[in-house]
Amino acid sequence: MQDLQQVFQEVDKDTSGWIDEKGLYNLFKLLNVPMADPVEDVRSIFMIIDQQRLGRMSCDAFCAVFEVRRACMRACNNRTLSSVLLHVECLLRARIML
Repeated sequence: MQDLQQVFQEVDKDTSGWIDEKGLYNLFKLLNVPMADPVEDVRSIFMIIDQQRLGRMSCDAFCAVFEVRRACMRACNNRTLSSVLLHVECLLRARIML
């Protein structure tokens, strides 16, 4: 988790504690996340997280997304990110509601 926070801080250039969709794209790029369609994959994930449509995501939300992604990737035999987006969405919605 600490490593994810450090990477988040690298992308959070203004140190506001928030990133936008472009920042999420840059985070995934830094972390070498495999994506079939990077722009669409990031947009889909960002829309799932940004439920209030504020145009930003916190470090905690990012870390939760990435941890869920890791679990899904293991469960789905490391397929590309886009192939597990539905699983991620379901898990994130459940986690956000808790």
